[in-house]
Amino acid sequence: MYTQCPHCNRTQTLGVEQLRESRGIIRCPNCSALFDALQRLSESTPGKIPPEETVGQPWAAESASASSAYWGLAVLLGFFVLIGQLIYFESSAALQNETLRPWLDKACRSLGCSLPEYRNPAYFAVIESSLTVAEGGYYSFQAVIHNQAAFPQRPPNLDLTFIRLGGEPFAARIFRPDDYREAPDAVIESDQSLTIALDIIAPDIILGGYIFELI
Repeated sequence: MYTQCPHCNRTQTLGVEQLRESRGIIRCPNCSALFDALQRLSESTPGKIPPEETVGQPWAAESASASSAYWGLAVLLGFFVLIGQLIYFESSAALQNETLRPWLDKACRSLGCSLPEYRNPAYFAVIESSLTVAEGGYYSFQAVIHNQAAFPQRPPNLDLTFIRLGGEPFAARIFRPDDYREAPDAVIESDQSLTIALDIIAPDIILGGYIFELI
């Protein structure tokens, strides 16, 4: 009698005594796998039968599907952990990064939250500025700024310094949007401009000039 290993297709000759002693469970001399010889027992040499590993098994498909689902969940969880770490450790830099912010915004909206307003004074360009004497004994300061960022921004703060005729600074103050004459709560869209206007009491000293910085 003959049997065939389901793992490697090795054909093996068996006797009745061998089957009786082993109760049908034998070890393949080729791959050393244990198998039930009675399942493929034959009076003649059996033909090639596909090994059991290649036969479609429903549980194998289910296992592969479950594994893919676990991997997908693990990747998604890892992504949100990374986002959380970026916001916690590098929140200021990450939130102002024009490359990262769209991804952060998308991830945050999927979690039902919203990012703080975009604020990056470095992306404001000064188109022009002026300081003139106005009626009523005060100076009128104006600066036209342009938002070069890819996101809307509120007006920045303005650090203004007055300079003597000799070139030495003698007065400085930081002005906030609430101090501006027009549209303190305006939002400057991307690639749009806004005029900052301030009324400043004239000092007793003759001005030699001024410098300012958007902060």
